[in-house]
Amino acid sequence: MYQTNFAVYLGREDEKTFIGFTAENGFFAILKVDEGLSKEKGRELLKKISVELDQTPVSNLDSYETLLADKFKEADIPSSFSCAAGYFQSNILLLKTVGTGQIYLKRGQDFAKLIDGTNSASGY
Repeated sequence: MYQTNFAVYLGREDEKTFIGFTAENGFFAILKVDEGLSKEKGRELLKKISVELDQTPVSNLDSYETLLADKFKEADIPSSFSCAAGYFQSNILLLKTVGTGQIYLKRGQDFAKLIDGTNSASGY
């Protein structure tokens, strides 16, 4: 059975930019919004997505992408945001990137960029 070992984010915020990171309930995400999202609202948004995924898990990549898009729309964040998000459920990893988001994964000795830009992928 596959499992997650760790997740990291390297970067920094400035006064105008929100950069948030979450890794809980099988949901991993980094969200960057250059202007228009307070730190409190950004943290609330990431928590809300994590809680919703924990309460009503998605069954496929389409429903995962829809949930993320709906939550971003509800939060009314500027369209120029970037995100890299993954959700691990039932041995399947669902991935979504937006803007300048990038996702790298390591399995065994292999380490590679899987997706970037506005893209999605899923797999075992």
